[in-house]
This record gives sequence, C-alpha cells and structure tokens, in this order.
Amino acid sequence: MSHNYNAGNTPPSSGGGADPVPDGAYRLIVTDVQETKPKAGDYQVIVTFRVSGGQYDKRKIPFHRVTFFGDNDAPGAGIALAFLKALGQPYKGKFSIDPEAWKGKTLTADVGSEEYNGRLNNKILGVDADTPDQPAKADQEKTAAPPVQEEVPF
Repeated sequence: MSHNYNAGNTPPSSGGGADPVPDGAYRLIVTDVQETKPKAGDYQVIVTFRVSGGQYDKRKIPFHRVTFFGDNDAPGAGIALAFLKALGQPYKGKFSIDPEAWKGKTLTADVGSEEYNGRLNNKILGVDADTPDQPAKADQEKTAAPPVQEEVPF
C-alpha cells in the first residue's frame, strides 16, 4: 500500500530524542511499561518515565529495567522490591506483579547519566516513595533561599 507524503524542507535526522536531564533527584511518573524476558530468563519490565514538575517537566527518561531475579539471594534481587515499594505496590512475601498498574504512579528517583554507544543517557540510580508535599531535591536547589550572612562585629 502506498502513501503520499510531503516532507517539505525538513532534513533527515537520526532521531535520538532530547538531551538527558542533569544528574539529581527528580519526581518521575511512569508512562509506559513493557514486559520482557532477557537471555538469563528472569522476568523483567522496561519502564519509561517522564519528569513531573520543575525545569525539566515532561522530559522523557526511557529504558529503566526492573529485573525480578528467580534467585532471591542473587546480588541486586532487592532492587526490584525497592522499586515496587516506592510505587506503593505489593513487595513482601508472595504477590502478583502487575506492571500496567504502575502507569501514572509517581516516585522520587536519583537520576544519573552514563555513556552508551557514544551517547549520554540517563540512568535511575535509586528510588524512593514520592512525597507530593516535598519538592524533589533538584527543585529544592532552585528555590532554596540564599544562606544568611551573619554580620561580623568590629
């Protein structure tokens, strides 16, 4: 099936999206989830976030992988549980994982960056429950009052 298209003066681009946000703490909202099974065979969910509020509002942070290891004693096995806890999802004992229920949920994340294939990308370094009444660290730094200067007596 053919389709007519008018590209006008738009030049071809390689895509790649926006630049990553600077390292720091951000309030993030889950916008998409994709269940997958990597080569090792563990259950994994690829999560896409958007920054919620502040200077980088609506900036996308894609490809965060939450891996649920079959071996509960494997290094890093508790990371997925911390993620569930931060989202207010079940994380103790036996439970059902429902990634679709994560959509629209918010959390506070420590966001860093790393280079991959010559491109700088964001990486989630840690998560915590969202506290809507408390701005994320990156927002606090922008709105913090300057330090009070004490007068030195002469």
